[in-house]
Amino acid sequence: MSQCGEGGSFQPRDVVDLLSAGHEIACHTYSHLRASNCSLARFKADLDMNSKAFRDLSGKSMNNFAFPYGVVTPEAMTLVSERFDTTRGNQSGPNSMRQPSRYLKTFKLYETRNDWKNIMIVMNNAKEFHEWIIFYTHDVQANPSRFGCTPQLLEKTVDLAIKLDLKILSVQEAWALQHFVNPHA
Repeated sequence: MSQCGEGGSFQPRDVVDLLSAGHEIACHTYSHLRASNCSLARFKADLDMNSKAFRDLSGKSMNNFAFPYGVVTPEAMTLVSERFDTTRGNQSGPNSMRQPSRYLKTFKLYETRNDWKNIMIVMNNAKEFHEWIIFYTHDVQANPSRFGCTPQLLEKTVDLAIKLDLKILSVQEAWALQHFVNPHA
């Protein structure tokens, strides 16, 4: 949330607009702390600050957590697992409806900007093996940051998901569906 406001990457209104449009925003710490570079007490304080800032801005709480830089430590994992329904770093891969872990795998859409074939393979495999995929990016714009993608790539990815008859869900919706299908997960 430290990137929100004057001089930041986005404005408070952007957060409200995204939530109003049905997007999910996962906690990412307030200061974008790398779990391995700080004490657990500092990491916890930063989570608390982020939760408060988000709640003050949106009136909502966050249910899912994405580790900054994808860096996970056992202590931080224990802490966030007590607070959030799911966690994710940047371990690449699909998620199975049978997996019990709250630690979810992801697929960096921004790293595939020039590899449409790989996106097609991942999505076709998800359909064939009844898996689900978390695609993520940091920004969507005509000239994206190195962690972003273009609107065209996002639209093309969504169009393929629709063509393959894959459900498009937020992480929270997919996690709830997984527990409906597999209540022991």
